[in-house]
Amino acid sequence: MERSRNAPSSSFSPMRAAFWGISPLDEAERQLQLLQAHGFDTALVNDSGYQVKVQLWPEWAKLAERYQLRLFPIHSFAGTDEIRVFQGKFSPYVDRHGRVLAKTPCPLDRSYWDLSIRRRLTQLAQISLTTRVDGLLFDTEMYGGNISIYREPCFCDHCWGKFMRDTSSSLPLKTTKEQRFALLNQQNLLLSYALFQEQQVQRILSSIEQHLHRINPHLLLGFLAYRDTWFYRGLIQGLGTPASPVLVFSETSYIRGYTPFVSQEHATIVGSASPVIARHIAGLWLGRFFPEDLPSQAYTLATQTDGYWLFTVHSLWTDSPLSGPYTLHDEPAAYWATLNTANAELQRFSQAPETYQSALRPIHLSSFYDAARKQLVTPPSLSRFFTEPQITRLLEATVALHQTMSDLMYRGTTLFHGLARPGATLRITHVPLGDYSDPTSYQLFDETGSVFRQGELDAQHRTVDFRMPLDLTGRISLMTSSGANLTQVTFSGMPVVVEASSTFPLATFETRYTAKVLSPPGAKRLKLRAYCSSSEESAMLIVQSPDGKIEESAEIVEYTEVNIPLPPQTEALRGWNILVTPALSKPLEDVQLSLYDEEFPYLIISDEYPPIHRFTQKGTYGEQYH
Repeated sequence: MERSRNAPSSSFSPMRAAFWGISPLDEAERQLQLLQAHGFDTALVNDSGYQVKVQLWPEWAKLAERYQLRLFPIHSFAGTDEIRVFQGKFSPYVDRHGRVLAKTPCPLDRSYWDLSIRRRLTQLAQISLTTRVDGLLFDTEMYGGNISIYREPCFCDHCWGKFMRDTSSSLPLKTTKEQRFALLNQQNLLLSYALFQEQQVQRILSSIEQHLHRINPHLLLGFLAYRDTWFYRGLIQGLGTPASPVLVFSETSYIRGYTPFVSQEHATIVGSASPVIARHIAGLWLGRFFPEDLPSQAYTLATQTDGYWLFTVHSLWTDSPLSGPYTLHDEPAAYWATLNTANAELQRFSQAPETYQSALRPIHLSSFYDAARKQLVTPPSLSRFFTEPQITRLLEATVALHQTMSDLMYRGTTLFHGLARPGATLRITHVPLGDYSDPTSYQLFDETGSVFRQGELDAQHRTVDFRMPLDLTGRISLMTSSGANLTQVTFSGMPVVVEASSTFPLATFETRYTAKVLSPPGAKRLKLRAYCSSSEESAMLIVQSPDGKIEESAEIVEYTEVNIPLPPQTEALRGWNILVTPALSKPLEDVQLSLYDEEFPYLIISDEYPPIHRFTQKGTYGEQYH
């Protein structure tokens, strides 16, 4: 893969970082030794307690220096311990509906920032004067709060009053919390209000940055988690300087790995200004990937940003079975081996970043929507998919079999691709769910990715019908976005597939369906990822090989990955059947399905259900699903 135009400069070596929780010194030495032996250069060590371990951190620093690892202690901004210690002592956050979130601090509460961040980082900065501590980080995810991150500004009395005074706004100062969002919206002042809070966050963090760098000007500062919102822009502008760029450890690639969105995110973090004031380090969740995926994922992420970090290497310290976020798909030794490969490649890249060509397998890219340019960018594999004779014959045979696709309830954002036929028709229906008010937006794109029709549906205007123009030929794409509500889409007279990729996972609601997936010649594995949004919900994911054998049957409980080795292929494509269906005695609501890092992440959904059965052992048949 070519480096993006926003890729890091050759003067910055991509970071190779590992995250885990602080441990006793006897364990720490073995852990740091393992990291050094497998090519890591940075230790991100988290302490979930409020009190700074002033006796332990200096000893950790000595060990990290011995094993030539940069050490970054981490504390939480509003973790469980922080909220326990300070609840009742800070101004609480107020959301757009006027609800007071008692366990979430107002982002403009300077006293909370001082107690939670400034005071503790000051202690660590002082430790860095006598023992080597390379940088200080804080985690912005609010594990102890009512919400995980700040998406919208705060509407508390303090924030409202400060906005009124500092901007000389004509809005009434005396308003109820419940009225404020609507007032700002009516006056087209929501963006101004968010920008004001961004600037206030910047001022608070700039004060902290200056204070810490007066103690130790060589300290690197940074934070975990990122969204392109007012809050994180304020953090970057406040903490970052040309002399000491802030380190932004993003988590948006945790599960998806590298996608074109990573390069877009890199541009929002680093910006176009020179010199830069921020560095972007992309995260990978270790347990969401199979070992063989990691070299290409880590290498691509690190070379397209400023490095990668791994959550969490806690899983690699033991051979004992683990659960929850620490579960792995293989033995730790398999992960260590592939991480060593990734880090060795990155070290070679760092020696010649402008010319080095890695021999690692490139990652298959999927479609993505470039919001800034309002264009759908599709990978070359989509053109190959629609021009491959074997596939086009199969697609043409399904033109009359779209009833199942029409019956599906799609939730969130869904992307369809099809071949335009004169007179073919399309119907899009908005389906309200509960009390959700989100509309359904839709955009039709031509083969170049340009929009040629768009609109919005809601509870009053639920349906739109569209007939393909006679002069429209080639491939078209349809993107629908329904938020928390649902969408139904009916195609008639044209071959269509639905994308199920890392950037556009297929999200359905209370729907059973069967689809065909095509693996191209040379493919070694079929990789699927499924997700149910709650541990109370569950579904079954069943995969049937071209010869009719059940290769996999997995219950989808929260995140589930399936990685099926493929037999050596001839020159022909092979079709695999995939069934998503309710698990016995479990409710089924939201199910997301994606084919990750696959050349053809496209599902052919039809009414002809193949003979997929529930099985008792791999390759044997049992009770049929109904």
